[in-house]
Amino acid sequence: MSEEPIATMDLSTFVRRYAPMTPHKAALFVASLADQLAARHAEGLSSGMLGEHVQVEMSGGQPRPVLGEAVSRDNTRISSDIRQIGVTLARLLGVEPTDDSHMAMDRGDVPGPLWKLIVACLLSDSTEQPTAAILARELRVAGRDLLLGATTPGASRDPAAVEAGADTPAPAYVPSEAASDGSDQPPARSPMRRRLLFSAGLAVVLVAALGIAWYHDASEPSRPSTNGAANSVSPQKAPDDSDRAHPAGSGTPAAVGNPATARNLLPDPGAEQSPPGWAAFGSGVLSQVTTGRNGSHALRITTNATEANSAGATNRPVQAITVAGRSYQASCWVRSTANVGAYVQVQEFTTNWKRASDPAPSPKITLGDPDRWYQVSITYEADRSGNLLPLSVFSNGLRAGGAELLIDDCSLTQN
Repeated sequence: MSEEPIATMDLSTFVRRYAPMTPHKAALFVASLADQLAARHAEGLSSGMLGEHVQVEMSGGQPRPVLGEAVSRDNTRISSDIRQIGVTLARLLGVEPTDDSHMAMDRGDVPGPLWKLIVACLLSDSTEQPTAAILARELRVAGRDLLLGATTPGASRDPAAVEAGADTPAPAYVPSEAASDGSDQPPARSPMRRRLLFSAGLAVVLVAALGIAWYHDASEPSRPSTNGAANSVSPQKAPDDSDRAHPAGSGTPAAVGNPATARNLLPDPGAEQSPPGWAAFGSGVLSQVTTGRNGSHALRITTNATEANSAGATNRPVQAITVAGRSYQASCWVRSTANVGAYVQVQEFTTNWKRASDPAPSPKITLGDPDRWYQVSITYEADRSGNLLPLSVFSNGLRAGGAELLIDDCSLTQN
């Protein structure tokens, strides 16, 4: 019995035919596209005109975007990809931009969280735009909130025959905070709770900034972090490299600071806290496992995405505050059940999470041996002082039901 061929159309045709879509479905559709772009951007590639280079597969009424081949290795075109994502989301919600860089004053019925993301994507200053990975995560959070009742769906020409109800799980849901891989979704966060979380996070950043400033002015030698009541900071684990060095031919990363003489700026380097001090990167789904390289736990990354895309983790809260011209060394130990590539990445953000530099990913390390831990690292020189410097570790080769990525013994040190 032969299978029926899957109907496909380009993105421009899909938008003309099915817009406007219900907000949560539009958000999740564009999040899937942003995931694929994030994987491409991590390799320094851009995609040209998305309307022509994205095919939409229609299977069982559930549309799925499939990104075509990359057309450019020009990093300056990555901003154009983000801008086109914003235009696509706006059109799927029934709002037509006046041109490719400005929105009409009347936002119509577009929910506030999605409107803010659209406006951010269309900013003319590329440093103010969100990255594709951040955009994918925020779209999934907004889509989850809308699906669970924050906004009543309006009239739609969605391709699905039946509208999803409030009890229908969001496809490919990815939390913005570390979560277990259980089947239950967390409850929707209210706007008040988001504001409280943001205020608390900002307070932590300010306190960390003062602490780091004191640290740099101190005349005594630096000491490793110890457990504290406020942040439950895990002590730095002493790596045992005797049997875990890079295999020949795998690529040797830059040397990292000696934990005995350099302070680790990560509050939970080995995912020992509960919950761990890490948040999802891209489409990553986080959980703790007991098969760590050192200590009691490690971080496991899986994904619900059906196509290979960026999935990983970013440390939270961010306590590393940049000093212009100073060198920072980021490192993690990783392992995978399949032959996939892994990266560690740093990027500067302002204290209100506006992008202040381009992503700085490490060279790709291929995880060829499922029984071996590989070190992946990069040395980065800060552009400006006073910015946040989160560390992210991820793979572009994970997909739902496939390989998982284990992460342990991460460090971020300043030389």
